[in-house]
Amino acid sequence: MQEKRKTNLVVTVCGIVLGAYYIFMVLISGYIASAAVQKVRLLIGSVVIGIALGLMITYVQVKFVKEVAKDYIGRVSAIRYSLTYACAPIVSFLLSAAYQAASVETDFVFICSGFIIIFLFAFAHMAAHFRSCR
Repeated sequence: MQEKRKTNLVVTVCGIVLGAYYIFMVLISGYIASAAVQKVRLLIGSVVIGIALGLMITYVQVKFVKEVAKDYIGRVSAIRYSLTYACAPIVSFLLSAAYQAASVETDFVFICSGFIIIFLFAFAHMAAHFRSCR
């Protein structure tokens, strides 16, 4: 039980780091005039996000292999990836339509996305915590 909480906490922290990255990049982008400093900041941020996403993806893959019966791994994996790739253009279209309709700044979209990501990961962690306490 304790190990499960630790791995869920890792995924939650990685998700919050992803959301914070979006917000942080927007908030400090106006204060950095030097192109070289912006590139270094982008490189460091990309490494941090790569590590966070790598941890999350690894956790999900390991959990997936443990939970799904060996006979069905190929089928379930195909369905999972199909749904993931099918949702990407739909979400992209919906976001671009909302962006055009609302006529908001790009910075606002990134900040809102960051807060939504943080909220979703924190909420999922709290829900998992409450389920495990029952």
